[in-house]
Amino acid sequence: MALKKTRLTGIISISGSGGTGVGILTGGRSSTPVGIASTCYVKSVVAHNPTATPTTIQLFFEASTTPASSSPSSARQFYRQSLDAFETQIFETNYPIVFAPNDTLTAVVGVGSTANFMVLGDTEVVS
Repeated sequence: MALKKTRLTGIISISGSGGTGVGILTGGRSSTPVGIASTCYVKSVVAHNPTATPTTIQLFFEASTTPASSSPSSARQFYRQSLDAFETQIFETNYPIVFAPNDTLTAVVGVGSTANFMVLGDTEVVS
């Protein structure tokens, strides 16, 4: 097993509509710059509000859930942040969150808003 440090996703833009969840990373399924990983280690998530209107973002860890739930359970929520107009926030962990195959990182953006996300971390390269 070899780990590759990389950004796990490019910039993903999500428009909010009624609290609908969008899967932004799925272990074993999402394409990364080094290929599809069997396991991903999420170290940080960058969130940016590109609009002039404040918004709220939420992140959920959905174990063995592919595709992401359209209405994720609050029991799986691990991050919530209000973003002012044009603000950027970085959620960082002291220890990576491990995404095994079919575990999904789901994002929800406030109704009528937009947010951009980028997920950073490491990935196992399957040879």
